[in-house]
Amino acid sequence: MERDGKSIIVAGNHREDWEYAPADTELFRVDPSTGESVALTQREGPDYAPTLSPDGRTLAYLGYDDDGRSYVSAAVYVMDLGSGKSRRLSPPMPGSVDTVRWSRDGKRMYVMYDVEGDTRIAELDLEGRLTDVIDGVGGLDLSRPYSAGAFEVGGDLIAFTQGTPTRPADLAVRRGNAKPLHLTHLNDDLLGHRDIDAPEEIWFDSPADGKRIQAWVIKPPGFDANRRYPLILEIHGGPHTNYGPRFAAELQLFAAAGYVVVYANPRGSTSYGEGFANLIDKQFPSQDYDDL
Repeated sequence: MERDGKSIIVAGNHREDWEYAPADTELFRVDPSTGESVALTQREGPDYAPTLSPDGRTLAYLGYDDDGRSYVSAAVYVMDLGSGKSRRLSPPMPGSVDTVRWSRDGKRMYVMYDVEGDTRIAELDLEGRLTDVIDGVGGLDLSRPYSAGAFEVGGDLIAFTQGTPTRPADLAVRRGNAKPLHLTHLNDDLLGHRDIDAPEEIWFDSPADGKRIQAWVIKPPGFDANRRYPLILEIHGGPHTNYGPRFAAELQLFAAAGYVVVYANPRGSTSYGEGFANLIDKQFPSQDYDDL
């Protein structure tokens, strides 16, 4: 809802052939009294997640130009609602921006994105400068170590979900520049007495072409380096998504049964830049198979 209460800004798909391009949304200003709408954006590619600045003059939103590649990172755009002019604000980043929230004073915003399998919250000022403020966001996917987190901003407080390699998400807050404070410990009674191995990060060169590949290893309880163990290679779907050092009940169950578990982010995974993700553009599976 805009500040004058006379219109609502929403994302929607008004294309006649929307069934063939369901993700190609635009932003619209809608008059709730008449139902009439006016398009604020128009391009090949989605615009979505609109959020107004505190003074109601600037609209921040997410989007990208669909150039036909299988993966394009979503970026932050800002629009001056007075002139209707918009510009890209966020710099090139390792992964898509997932969420954007304004600060109370409207001088900056907070965004969430992935880098090398880690989900972070960063401060983005109106000149496009990005500063990480929180890492380890996530823990919402209990089964596998996918990227999944959430946050909200209120005043000088950021509330977010923070998982660890051995625990699902708990609620944490960060006030100003202080260290994050964990407010909940929801799974201590369930997992506190169990022997859970934290994933160990490794990097290796792909046998295909030497590309650096990030992976993690989970070992069984009481692991003995002098013994031989069966191994499970867990492969993520997508293909454009990422695994990370996050709690995963399914993988911990495998480890508890005596398996060494390895999971990786082969080429095509996100959080390493568009170039890495598009190494499999129009050719998967290909060398991503060799990475594994």
